[in-house]
Amino acid sequence: MFEASIPSATTAPWSACAIQQSPTRNPAPACITASEAIHVDLTKLRDFARTRPRLAPREIEVAAWSTTGKSDWQIAQILMVSPKTVNYHIEKAKRKFDVATRMQVVVIALRLGLLDERLALIEQYQQDMLPVTLAPEKEKSIQSAN
Repeated sequence: MFEASIPSATTAPWSACAIQQSPTRNPAPACITASEAIHVDLTKLRDFARTRPRLAPREIEVAAWSTTGKSDWQIAQILMVSPKTVNYHIEKAKRKFDVATRMQVVVIALRLGLLDERLALIEQYQQDMLPVTLAPEKEKSIQSAN
């Protein structure tokens, strides 16, 4: 059984100490220092990285297009699939991450770095799709020629 003790002058303020009561042994302090707590947190993070759900390439692509604010129909037009297929991939990603909304999928995928490469490609695609505009001098010369 562990009992929490109030830190004394000899106890570091960043440690959480407890005294282990054992009938066969002398009471021994069971302290968790800040470095031990950080180690536990880093271990949990490492374990999450190993066991985190993996998104399929199409799920990543659909989530990346969702960051641009496009609807299922618009994403479907870009990817040449049906809107139901787009929704299927989003729903599958939501189940993998155990979340309720599309935005949560996007935020988690962004934090995990899953969308970085795809977002760069989307940005390039959008720049290529921008209408070409002429410099103002050339526009005036074209208009005056007509």
